[in-house]
Amino acid sequence: MTIMIRWEFSWQTGSAHSHVRVCGRHILPNFSTFEHVQAFVIFCMTEIRPLSANDFSLILRWENNPELWKVSEQQGPFSEDEISSFINRCLDDSDREIERWIILSNDESIGAVDIFDFEDRNQSCGIGIFITELQNRSKGHAFRALQMAIEMLKNRRCRIIRALIYPDNLASIRLFEKLQFRFGGSSLFKGRLAHHYSLEITT
Repeated sequence: MTIMIRWEFSWQTGSAHSHVRVCGRHILPNFSTFEHVQAFVIFCMTEIRPLSANDFSLILRWENNPELWKVSEQQGPFSEDEISSFINRCLDDSDREIERWIILSNDESIGAVDIFDFEDRNQSCGIGIFITELQNRSKGHAFRALQMAIEMLKNRRCRIIRALIYPDNLASIRLFEKLQFRFGGSSLFKGRLAHHYSLEITT
């Protein structure tokens, strides 16, 4: 996707305006601040795609990154066999325990959304997300990726989406609350205190 932005400032009025072209089409010309333009670019360039068998090396590297263990229950490295088994589970249509969707920014893989613990009776599931590199965080990619995942789950008639977040993961708490997830109490999860959040999807 090609996005071209021209930013113009009027010294007479003190106002700024942008002109945006996406794939050659002139659209939404009246952004009033650079932050609006930045948010729009993130919106356009963030995508999610299903995990594939070709992602083995990528997932092996991500899952063995100690920085990500701090916000998960993982305590040590995964073996290649464990990663292979994980990918096979994600790709098995008959196994509804977990799906992984890769987050893309300008076609670069920058993180993942996990959807898991599907419950048909309650029409519910769990969701988690991570962005791997610091330079790609706090830019709106996670927000947009979760928006797309939530819309996808809505189309699957999912009614309740659950998230488990550790209290010290303030960035994730802010992210999920911004998406209207509600706090539902705390409990111990694998020996650590965790907050329960949920989103009830309405039609």
